[in-house]
Amino acid sequence: SAVAVKSMGPYAFANSKITSITIPGSMEEIAEFVCYNCDSLEDIVIDDGVKSAGKAAFKDCENVTRISLPVDMDYAGRAAADGNPTFYGTYFTNMDYTKGSTGRMLDREWFSSSANCQTPGYY
Repeated sequence: SAVAVKSMGPYAFANSKITSITIPGSMEEIAEFVCYNCDSLEDIVIDDGVKSAGKAAFKDCENVTRISLPVDMDYAGRAAADGNPTFYGTYFTNMDYTKGSTGRMLDREWFSSSANCQTPGYY
């Protein structure tokens, strides 16, 4: 039988050549710098059930074309106190929100002010 992934350590895929990643909902928190500087990463899918993402989790992933995440997931935004927002340096053209656990959107200050992102969809 399959075992649910509960956690990944910081830098688990950092500097790797992965092209896509799906974070399962069984993993409530995404570690810091988990996909830091993954230049080949194009597709990020974060399933409903994930509650938060650590600082710089997807920092400097320059070739991402799509991000899908729960509408209620918490992450370090543009104004992160330590200067390491979750998606800093990651430019993308397509963003989708899934319903999440609550269906309520948290503050999306970072995305609403980003010139590198089209208006996100919600499905």
